[in-house]
Amino acid sequence: MSSKELKKSFSPRYFALEDILASQTRVPCRTEVAMTNCGFLDPSQETKDLAAGTQVEIPIWAARVLSKQKRALISLKMPKFYGECYGEVLTAEPAVVDLNKMGPYYYQSALQLCALPSDQAEKIAEVLPDILQKRVIAMADSYCLHRNVKSTDEVSNPLGNILKFHHVDPLEMQIFTDSKNASEELDDWLRF
Repeated sequence: MSSKELKKSFSPRYFALEDILASQTRVPCRTEVAMTNCGFLDPSQETKDLAAGTQVEIPIWAARVLSKQKRALISLKMPKFYGECYGEVLTAEPAVVDLNKMGPYYYQSALQLCALPSDQAEKIAEVLPDILQKRVIAMADSYCLHRNVKSTDEVSNPLGNILKFHHVDPLEMQIFTDSKNASEELDDWLRF
C-alpha cells in the first residue's frame, strides 16, 4: 500500500482519544527559516526566536501544519522507531518486537506520519500493513494453540511465533479481544 492510498483512506478522528494521543508523538525536524517567537520549541535555547537550521522535536500535529505550507518552514526526519532499522526488524520477525517501548499508539502514529511530506513515509506505508497482519496472525496462532491459558506470556508454541501481551499495541489488543469474543460466542452458538 502506498502512502497516497493511506492518506486517502485514513483521516484522524477529531474527538478520538487514541488519535489525539498518537498525534503527540515527537518528530525530529530542522527549521528551514528563522521562526520568530518560537524559541519555546527548543528548551535548550534561551532566545525567544529559533534560528534557521535549528534541530527540534515537535509533535506530529505541529509538524503537519509547519511542513504543508507553500514554502515549508521545517524539514522532517522520521522518529527512530519508524526508521529503516526498525522496519527491517519488524518485517523480519514482527512477533518479538515490543511495540509499547516504541510508543503507546504505534499504528495510529505511523498512519499520521504517512500523511506528512517525507520520503520515508512511503516506506512506512508499505511495511505497516504487513507488520500488523503478521502480528495478528501470531496472536491468533497463540490463542488457537493454547485456548485454556489466560496469558500468552506463560507459554510458547512449537512454531515460535508467540506474541506477548505486554508487547502489544492497543489496536492489536482490541483486534485480539474482539476476535476472542467472537470465537467464544461462535463456540457457544454451535453447542446448541
